[in-house]
Amino acid sequence: MSGELSLINTLITTLGAPGLLIICMLAPTVIMAFMYLDHRRAERSRLSAVQIEADREIKHREDIAGFREMVMQMIGAQEKRFEEVVRNYENNVILVQGYEKLANDLAGIIHLNTQSMTKLVDRIDGHLLKGGRHVG
Repeated sequence: MSGELSLINTLITTLGAPGLLIICMLAPTVIMAFMYLDHRRAERSRLSAVQIEADREIKHREDIAGFREMVMQMIGAQEKRFEEVVRNYENNVILVQGYEKLANDLAGIIHLNTQSMTKLVDRIDGHLLKGGRHVG
């Protein structure tokens, strides 16, 4: 303890009362300056974090907008493909109706040919029977 008292005594005698007063008044000012500088550093750090978060939010919104546009393009392409499928279906219905008509016409022709051939065979058979020669 006596070592500390001798240090204080040396300071008082070396600096004197005005020096001690200046030190006592200067210490709070230095502490306030450090506190102010620390506050400024913390505020810059907080603002930097806020800016980073805002930038992330902007990037996120841009990504969502890009994704939305991509999905809308995909939906548009799917709608075009669906319309094409519907058109193909409608064209196939028309094609089937045309084949159905053609098949009915062909069936009618085959029926008429069959009737004609049957009549022709009947006439030939009748002619052969009348002529006395029957080929079995």
